[in-house]
Amino acid sequence: MASSIDCKRFAAADPSVITQEHKWGTVVHTACIWGQIEILDWLMSQGAIITQASPQGLTPLEIAQNQAKDGRSHTPIVINERKAEIERTCARIVERLREATGP
Repeated sequence: MASSIDCKRFAAADPSVITQEHKWGTVVHTACIWGQIEILDWLMSQGAIITQASPQGLTPLEIAQNQAKDGRSHTPIVINERKAEIERTCARIVERLREATGP
């Protein structure tokens, strides 16, 4: 799994990766899917858009809420330990995104 250091190096080489959209969304959506709160924090510090809907119509907050309820809602093939970790960190991501975007 990528670390925040890997992401920083990758983005330093090509800053546009922070805003590029792919078929699943942006790197913000990916961080929310996988419960990568440290990466999300760094992306937010770089000005990444945290309210943009994915091509599937889900905002990062909605993705994190889904994953906090069931860590397999967007990542169906994970072991039970990783599922539980995704659920815990996505609950923290939900709080972080709510703080950043307001009510």
